[in-house]
Parts: sequence; structure tokens; C-alpha cells
Amino acid sequence: MPAKTGRGIWLTTNCLPWCYSTIMKDTIAQLKKGEKGIIENYSTDLIPVKLQELGCLPGNEVHVIQLSPFKDLFYLNINGSFFAIRKETAALIEIAKVF
Repeated sequence: MPAKTGRGIWLTTNCLPWCYSTIMKDTIAQLKKGEKGIIENYSTDLIPVKLQELGCLPGNEVHVIQLSPFKDLFYLNINGSFFAIRKETAALIEIAKVF
């Protein structure tokens, strides 16, 4: 049953885990230079097989080495493999940030 939070906003508790698991995910595209993350999930249909062969798999650590001047390319290090990917591809790979 929904509960009123105080400012006219209704909170449905049974949808919160679903909302957080599908909407609140970080991606490689949100990382800045020098930041790290652990790959959690990605769509195998949309990610090139070459990236998977280079080590872009769930559980592996991603380190952003460099960004292009317009931030449309990400130069990454994943398990000792260095390569660049486009921002559109980076936005498809979900991560957990490492601090």
C-alpha cells in the first residue's frame, strides 16, 4: 500500500528495489579521468565481441586512463588491455564505482 511522504508525494515501497536496480546504475560513460569501476552487467547483443575478448567482462576492473578533448572517446585499461571505446558503447556497460 502506498504511503504519503509529506509533500504530496506517494511512495510505493514494493517498486523501490526495481527502480534502483534499473534506473540508478552507473556506466563507464559517467566515469572521469583516473576513476575506477567494476563491470557489473552489459548487453551481449550490443557490445562488440572484440571488447569481450579484450577482457570487458563482469567482475573485471575498469580504469579510465584518458578522455578525448570532446569526451566522446574513453581510453581504458581492463585487466592489462588498453583500448579506446566510444561514449555510446561506454554508456551500455554498467559498473559499480570503486573509491
